Amino acid sequence: MQNAELTDILKKVRGGEDSAFELLAEKYAPLIASVCARYMRLIGEEADSGASADMRQEVTYALYRAAVSYDVSQSRVTFGRYAKRCLENRAVSFIRKMSSARRRERRTAERLRKEHHTFEDIFPGVNPGGKSAVLEAVSGCLSPYEYSVFTRYAEGLSAEEIARELGKDEKSVNNAVFRSKVKIRRFYS
Repeated sequence: MQNAELTDILKKVRGGEDSAFELLAEKYAPLIASVCARYMRLIGEEADSGASADMRQEVTYALYRAAVSYDVSQSRVTFGRYAKRCLENRAVSFIRKMSSARRRERRTAERLRKEHHTFEDIFPGVNPGGKSAVLEAVSGCLSPYEYSVFTRYAEGLSAEEIARELGKDEKSVNNAVFRSKVKIRRFYS
């Protein structure tokens, strides 16, 4: 792409022309693919994983931000070099955010796995005879899936056991337990 042509496209992108950004993204598709592949390999993710699609979206957005923020009047740094740096920075930020979220998920899952739970632990002061009344009351604030997970959790089943029983993955069950506890606390406060 010639400098004058690139400058024209960048000005159009800055002006809000979607077709100009589509053209720019098409021209820089190899750079986007290269950055995504390199950083996904660094964290050991497969190219066809959901994280890869998220990374591609983030990096493509970085190209847009680069197009909008690039100073076409300067000549020290080419747009290609500037864009590459922006895309790489966005990829690093995405990986940090993803790694942090995964650490939180592992800690939550581990905490839930270690947590001893019986109905009496979850609802202290409620006698076992009132169990059905309490579960019926909280059913209104939970989705059917959350209720299904939570009732099993209140029976003392682990997330792993619930996942196996419902045919879901353990992460989904842990998330449902967490959401249920938050909703029930709000319900009772």
